[in-house]
Amino acid sequence: MKLADLNLLPDHEQQRLLQESKGPELPFPTEATIVQVFRERAAESPDVRAVVFNSSSLTYRELDDWSDRLAGELSAAHGTRAGQLVALCLNRGIEMTVAIIAVWKAGAAYVPIDPETPDERVRYMLDDTAAPVVLCSDVYQGRMKRIAAAGTAVRAVDGPWGRAARGGGAAAPAKTGAHAGSLAYVIYTSGTTGKPKGVMIENHSVVNHVCVISDLYGFAGKPGQEVMLQALNYAFDGGIVPMVLALLTGNTLLHVSDQLWLEGDKFTEYLRGNGVTHMNGTPTFYKHLGLGEVPSLKRMVVGGEALDAACFREMTRANKVAVFNEYGPTEATISTTSHMVREYDLAIGQPQANSSVLILDEALRIVPVGAVGEVFLGGPGLARGYLNMPELTAERFVANPFQSEVEKADIAHSPDGRNARLYRTGDLARRRSDGALEYVGRNDSQIKVRGFRVELAEIEATLNEHPSVTQSAVLPAESGRYGLAAEVTSLVGFYIAAEPLDVGELLRHMGTTLPSYMVPTELIHVDALPMTVNGKLDVKALHALRHDVDSDSVAPRTELERKIQEIVAGIIGVEPAKVGVEDDLFGLGLNSILVIKLISALNNELGVDIAVPSLFMAPTIAELTEIPELQAVQVTVPQ
Repeated sequence: MKLADLNLLPDHEQQRLLQESKGPELPFPTEATIVQVFRERAAESPDVRAVVFNSSSLTYRELDDWSDRLAGELSAAHGTRAGQLVALCLNRGIEMTVAIIAVWKAGAAYVPIDPETPDERVRYMLDDTAAPVVLCSDVYQGRMKRIAAAGTAVRAVDGPWGRAARGGGAAAPAKTGAHAGSLAYVIYTSGTTGKPKGVMIENHSVVNHVCVISDLYGFAGKPGQEVMLQALNYAFDGGIVPMVLALLTGNTLLHVSDQLWLEGDKFTEYLRGNGVTHMNGTPTFYKHLGLGEVPSLKRMVVGGEALDAACFREMTRANKVAVFNEYGPTEATISTTSHMVREYDLAIGQPQANSSVLILDEALRIVPVGAVGEVFLGGPGLARGYLNMPELTAERFVANPFQSEVEKADIAHSPDGRNARLYRTGDLARRRSDGALEYVGRNDSQIKVRGFRVELAEIEATLNEHPSVTQSAVLPAESGRYGLAAEVTSLVGFYIAAEPLDVGELLRHMGTTLPSYMVPTELIHVDALPMTVNGKLDVKALHALRHDVDSDSVAPRTELERKIQEIVAGIIGVEPAKVGVEDDLFGLGLNSILVIKLISALNNELGVDIAVPSLFMAPTIAELTEIPELQAVQVTVPQ
């Protein structure tokens, strides 16, 4: 017998750690659908504000009625029913909430698509889901019709079709066939194969999560007491949290526009005026808020990336409120551990109610306290699996070797019993002596960018598809963060080709299939990828190559170029002289967050209306001045 085959833990210690891996049991309505819970809240609190966006709002009665009629239209005109997937491409606002509730009332599940997603990726998602209907904002209707396959219905929720449904039309079907095990949503995350993968979440998992979190944070059974901020992207599961927490507990959901949260004083005033009590966000989100005092605020929840000391200080600078650090992947329905942070530490907390969080070795054995192992998750929050990917589902969702005889006998919802599966996360952690879990890193190349999961292999596959690229590697631009889920703000790509390629052309190639947060901010030509003596990629040597790349900056030739140079330098935080008009701005440090700030600054100072994708298509100042919105701009030289 090999030493690695020995179980070094005594039975009594293994049983103790097995118990510590489980959160408390909390009853929840296991047979209920999301719609059933929502209807109960609407009946209890019909006049409570359900959703607010700027100066518009709907009560629970109004939201229930409008979503009823929209669901009726989906069922009557398009045959939407249980088991189907409906794609959404929507801007933030009340219509987004109405559309999601309507899809659920029709018995279907929704697939959120970020409007900034490139056409090719959208086309892949629509084909993969076989969505018969796309609900979108009116401004995207033409684009969605062009991308969607023939026969796919495309309807604008804020257009004549959606407004007509609000004023009248068929009511929602009384029976849809949907049940607690029906799909609620499918969220696409980055995949190692070069294509994103759709995570399938069922109704009962969402209902369980709402019951667990509302009990944990003390607002279960207290309708009309909370105002929850919807600030994150709805295509990311962190963006789902405020909606289901608010609408399934009888509280208020507050939408905020994409630009407002970057304007600290205005954003703070918006939260004050609406009496916000609850915020969810990633560390990247909180660091860039510049949030002032909000007297109504009760708690701030952070997740999606590793919480660091700088973020904790920023979160508590103006508001001395409860801060909770949550951990959990999309495959486990939003979060599985929670930790109230009183002073900064590395803990991601302990298992939430109804969840189990096991730290196991390669042989699926429980590791001792303090030892590093892979995180395996269990409980009713586990996803059904990956859409149309049975092999990957079988690889990541494995049989639970610790399922008890009592759990095996509980076959009410599954022939395999309760707690029959575990999800292997790829995350590495250790259990401390106080029972809290500490996140250590990854056992693969998955990272987090702005809270979004990113598989570096998917980016490399896209870069390798360029006809002139023979091999590539992509890393976090921040040295030392490879494989960790700490905040990553930008990526750098290294590629092998016969000769250096045009960076702008390469970025455009990648931008046609990858969302902006997955496009590297630097692309560096190399003759070979350095390897270690063990045959692995030499990350340190690659980062060292970045410092060997020289560039000759070209000074501004026009007043417009000079003005843009000043604006860019102010956003990036460098001297204007260090920004050449033909330098790739992403290579100078522009990242996905700063892009939004730069676009806002250009629009405000130059009086134009540039969209975010323009910057990815024209990543130098020289190219930017050639886009239609800037060609007519006249810059006055100061006297």
